[in-house]
Amino acid sequence: MKNTHIPFLTSRCCANVLLALGIASALPLSVVSAQENSGTNKIAEEEAVELIVVSASRLKSRPGYEAPTPTTVLDSAFINDVGVVNVADALNRMPSMGSATSPRSSGNDVGSGVQGANFLNLRGIGSNRTLVLLDGRRVVSAASTGQVDINMLPSTLLKRTEIVSGGASAAWGSDAVAGVVNLVLDKQFTGVKGSVQAGRSGYDDADEFKANLAAGFEFADGRGHVIGSLNYTSADGVDRADSRDWFRSTKLVNNPDYAEGNGQPQRLVLDNVGNFIGSDAGHTFLSAGPLAGITFSPDGALLPFNFGTRYSGGPLGSSITGDGQLNDFSARTQILAEYEQVTSFLHATYDVTEDLTVYGEYMYGTTEGESLSVPYYRFAGALTIARDNPYLPAELATQMDNFGMTSIPLGRSNVDFGRANPYNERDMTRYLVGADLEINDNWSMAAYYQRGSIDVVNETRSDANTAKYALAVDAISDGNGNAICRSSLTDPSNGCVAANIFGLGAPSQASIDYVIGTARQDLELTQDVLSITFSGDLAELDAGAVSTSFGYEYRKEQFTGKADPISQVSGWWVGNYKDAGGEYDVNEVFAEVLVPIFYDSPLGNSLDFNAAVRLTDYSTSGNVTTWKGGLTYEIGAGVSLRGTQSRDIRAPNLNEYYSGGQTNSLYFNDPFVENPLGEGVANYLVTRTIRGNPELSPEEADTTTFGIVYEPEFIEDLSLSLDYFHINVDGAIDTVLDQDIVDRCYNNETSFCSFIQRDSATGLMSNIFNSPVNLTEEVLTAYDVEATYRFDLADGNVDIRSFWTYTKEHYVEDRGVRDDLLGEFAGGNGAVNGGPQKWASLTSIRFTDYENTISLRHRYIGEGVIDAEWTSGVDVDNNKVDAVSYFDLTASRRFDMGDIRFEVFASIDNLLDKEPPRVGFDGGTALDDLGVSNTRHDLIGRYFRLGLRFDY
Repeated sequence: MKNTHIPFLTSRCCANVLLALGIASALPLSVVSAQENSGTNKIAEEEAVELIVVSASRLKSRPGYEAPTPTTVLDSAFINDVGVVNVADALNRMPSMGSATSPRSSGNDVGSGVQGANFLNLRGIGSNRTLVLLDGRRVVSAASTGQVDINMLPSTLLKRTEIVSGGASAAWGSDAVAGVVNLVLDKQFTGVKGSVQAGRSGYDDADEFKANLAAGFEFADGRGHVIGSLNYTSADGVDRADSRDWFRSTKLVNNPDYAEGNGQPQRLVLDNVGNFIGSDAGHTFLSAGPLAGITFSPDGALLPFNFGTRYSGGPLGSSITGDGQLNDFSARTQILAEYEQVTSFLHATYDVTEDLTVYGEYMYGTTEGESLSVPYYRFAGALTIARDNPYLPAELATQMDNFGMTSIPLGRSNVDFGRANPYNERDMTRYLVGADLEINDNWSMAAYYQRGSIDVVNETRSDANTAKYALAVDAISDGNGNAICRSSLTDPSNGCVAANIFGLGAPSQASIDYVIGTARQDLELTQDVLSITFSGDLAELDAGAVSTSFGYEYRKEQFTGKADPISQVSGWWVGNYKDAGGEYDVNEVFAEVLVPIFYDSPLGNSLDFNAAVRLTDYSTSGNVTTWKGGLTYEIGAGVSLRGTQSRDIRAPNLNEYYSGGQTNSLYFNDPFVENPLGEGVANYLVTRTIRGNPELSPEEADTTTFGIVYEPEFIEDLSLSLDYFHINVDGAIDTVLDQDIVDRCYNNETSFCSFIQRDSATGLMSNIFNSPVNLTEEVLTAYDVEATYRFDLADGNVDIRSFWTYTKEHYVEDRGVRDDLLGEFAGGNGAVNGGPQKWASLTSIRFTDYENTISLRHRYIGEGVIDAEWTSGVDVDNNKVDAVSYFDLTASRRFDMGDIRFEVFASIDNLLDKEPPRVGFDGGTALDDLGVSNTRHDLIGRYFRLGLRFDY
């Protein structure tokens, strides 16, 4: 992929434009003409009378009815104000959203195939528990894990986004445990509009570019309507964490001064920490005895290697800069993946008669994404070099002879062989045909069929073939002064090229080319959906009509995956994909009803009862029933109450059921074996395979919501709401952390021991297998507060909107063991990088008139902890992760040229350039922990955007 540098766009340029726009936005407040003022009022009036029917219900309900399920509606102005290149980045700023996959979190990920993708994670309980819809219909997943890539959806035609909080499975089906995010398009758009924008960070990197075009027109004397859009986006990556001032090689290590009862904390969060068991140039390890601590210059000369102050725990044992040579993989961890994307969308409707409308839809999108991961490191004795290796420096060879050594252990990062380079292409196609029929004045029918497919090329480039590497480093002389592979003595035609590993840059390009290759998997996912819904009124009561909606839906999900031959036998360093495939289908019938209890009564303005039920038959797991019951009570004087109780489900996705497995090599602590160096337990490299589990059952969630809405009659355009949520997921599907498998086996949970294979000769672990399982339960309790207020100022309007989320509890429980996750950034329990914090908020203040808009936003991410079950000063010296506030600023100015309206805009994200707070990750053996959270906090820094929109 090519870098997308935009020469005219510099940080200073964009800052100056933004300042100018801001001044321009303020100046006209007192000089707007009467004509412009009437235009402003017209805009306000149009916004005021628009009828919004939201996704909390399938019912065609009466005007003014509010469903009992809390729903937040965000219009296109919200997305424009944020100014980001994709909708997901805007939505993920909402406090109700938790950590999710995005280009900012997938930079170091291997094997997922989602580089450049953007998922939504409502409530922070898993993106696969958030159902994403486009105009109320499902979209094929971006991966076998079941999530929809928001980046693939047609954002240019977006009219509004509806976030339905709380369970919605009875209305919309599986996956809506946390809620539904429905993207609603403007299907009546007529004209042409588009935009172009570019961005760059204050570090003059992370360039992005986006261009959009949309059009809509009528045909056949207004009986037909067509809309379409074309979008292009590209974004450069940021390849090294140490390009940022906040990077300090922060790690969590064991406290060497700790002893039970002595008042010292068990762990320490320290800066400038790296591993001492391997280096870029390579060095002799501690087990080399008298020859330990020798490293090499680029030409192979011997140099001393200082192991520094050693700590157990942390990244494979740790050393502290100042008295040791720092080797920290996280310094070169990618903090932003690069991607390039093109999407297209077409929708056409035609009124066959006054009562019958048919429509069709086509969507195509392609994404190319890549990132950088770790090289094929060989640490802590995993690399042993024989005395007869001709690349062995002469001085070292002499010393080995003096001590009678026939081999010597090395630790080497192998960064000069290249870093693993995850790369993927995703091509999505979606077809849809449907019909809407007005049966009579009371009843209507809506039916559609859609087929979606996505082809994924999932590669790990610059991957090391482990068998070839072992042959290449085992060099021997051919007797004529040439270094060859020892294996070539018995197999001269094996093509092996000997590698010199003594010193950074020592391996020849020929030896690198021999070792390095590409692991690959080709995936195809398809989704078929057939749906028919009838809606109408059953009866007319004194309080209003009893409305209902019922129907049938069929869905089939399937995938196939084909891996390369070397991956099949786990011959690569990372990747090692496996052939896989599977399918399931679902038959569902559903019904929903709205019953008005009273209207304009002495007991209040209105009381409505809403109920829904869905009967689901899975081909894999049988029958499940989901349901919902709720009340909406408008008391009067602007006060309303709402509440629901629901049973919701999430069925296992294709990956959880049928994954053929992916094998990598990871370092594990082995509490059954003592460290040969005499420091804690042994830590060594083990092959780990993740695979599916066809015995999984759907998880079931009981969800309770209760809320109050206050819209005081004496303050126009002020709305306040408070909602309570309690979600209890029974049989929650999750994968136990790899290290936990070993630890729980050691703690006499014998069922976990079956996932571990040990070498019969050495007693060491050789293989660990991991699969998703049904845990006992996962529980979350939270409160949402939303406040909106609009008032006139001079010749324009000021809109204030504030969202706050307070999470009271979040925990999982498995076999009687409770694990608290609340506010956790780095606990060793699956919440790595982002359980929901106690407090989070987003507040915006926006002024707009006919020509100008200026918006200031404040994002607050509350205080968190490293591990929710730790205490500062006892388990760790400081368990706290600081809160952080971000301010974002956007300004725009509109002007007309004939019939074309233009809008130039500029924005600054992270206006004050706030650094992410330190997080000491409880990663145990992780080599690439950044010391910050890449899913909750901003790692890029101050960011500038400049763009132009037009509308004709």
